[in-house]
Amino acid sequence: IMAAILCTVHLGIDINKIINSIETFKNIPGRFEKFTLPNNRGFAIIDYAHSPNAYENIFKNLLKINSNKKIITVFGCGGERDQEKRSIMGRIAEKYSDEVIVTTDNPRDENLNSIMDDIKSGFKTSQFTIVEDRKEAIHEGINRMTEDSLLLLLGKGCEDHQLIKGEKVPHNEIEIVKSFMV
Repeated sequence: IMAAILCTVHLGIDINKIINSIETFKNIPGRFEKFTLPNNRGFAIIDYAHSPNAYENIFKNLLKINSNKKIITVFGCGGERDQEKRSIMGRIAEKYSDEVIVTTDNPRDENLNSIMDDIKSGFKTSQFTIVEDRKEAIHEGINRMTEDSLLLLLGKGCEDHQLIKGEKVPHNEIEIVKSFMV
């Protein structure tokens, strides 16, 4: 916020407008966006994190603010991208999560089993679940939740599609989570 204030002051924007904007700011869609689920099912957090560094940061911040919640993490890794980070992201998710559900995340034209194998190679145990369809993986995560749970959906943020075999397949995690809130 301070960096933004300094930049906008430097650009000549009135300080009162800056203060008003900060006071009315709610969130950046898909960036640590929190949704409280009904029926004492805890809450879900959607974040665009898709690198080992981003994973470490989000998990460490979660522990600072919610150290008593059971963490259920749903994530996948993009196809035709840096294969070496997949196992690292699996290792990080396993380290900080009570339950991990591995799923798809823009596999593009790469074989999904190959992506999943790369992720699985980072796990020290076999305490994870594979659910290929990402929407089903989210449903599975929500079904596992209790009032002491936190569902963390990593990688898609506010994107409205997945890239699968050359096609843009509609997929919006914010809408999926909101459908459980009615």
